[in-house]
Amino acid sequence: LEALNCTAFSVRWKMPRRHVSTITGYKVFYTEMKNGRPVATTSIMEVPLSLDMLTTGQFDGQASFDVDIGNLKMNAKYRVSVGAYGWAGEGRPSMPRDISTASHEMCMPPSPPTQPVVIAVSDTELALSW
Repeated sequence: LEALNCTAFSVRWKMPRRHVSTITGYKVFYTEMKNGRPVATTSIMEVPLSLDMLTTGQFDGQASFDVDIGNLKMNAKYRVSVGAYGWAGEGRPSMPRDISTASHEMCMPPSPPTQPVVIAVSDTELALSW
């Protein structure tokens, strides 16, 4: 898990070596947490594997997946797990892990430069510093 900004994080996982031929997709489960308890219903993002991926044998147990989850609350904690599904039904989700989105202060644009200095270097070039 990796916080991307104030309202998004990234979830990364690897396909297991076993049961590769029966997996047709994944579900990423995430819910906002406060004081160790869920404050909303669990959201689910489906990550289906394409038929091309399955039939061309692109998965040899080394495939990794990276999914960005956005439109989240700033400075909030989320609990995340991933589960596979396929021909045999749904697998048990992974152990949940917690991640927090960045605070509002960390996502503010930088303040404007103070006391900029412009120097003419040539007829067609300027140097700017602050």
